[in-house]
Amino acid sequence: MELLRRKCPECRSADIQYHSPYTTKNHGGRVIYKCEHCPVYFSETKNTPTTTLSCVDQICTRRIAVFRLDATRESDLLHIRKSLY
Repeated sequence: MELLRRKCPECRSADIQYHSPYTTKNHGGRVIYKCEHCPVYFSETKNTPTTTLSCVDQICTRRIAVFRLDATRESDLLHIRKSLY
C-alpha cells in the first residue's frame, strides 16, 4: 500500500536501503536506513507519530464519507481518532 510505504524523511524517495540494526532501551530492536538519493540515514520510527496519526485520520475520514457508516460505527471511529491525539 503506497500510503504506508517507507520513504526518506528528507527527499521522500522510496529508494532506501537497510543499513544497520540497533536496540532501544525500552522498545527492542529497530533498523537504520540509508536513502539512495540523498545523504540521509534515518530510523524506521523517524516522523512516525505525525505520519501515523495523519494516516489514521485520513482513513477514518474516508471510511465515514465513502461507506456512510451508521451513527454507532461513526461514533466509534471518532472515539478512536480522539484517543490518538
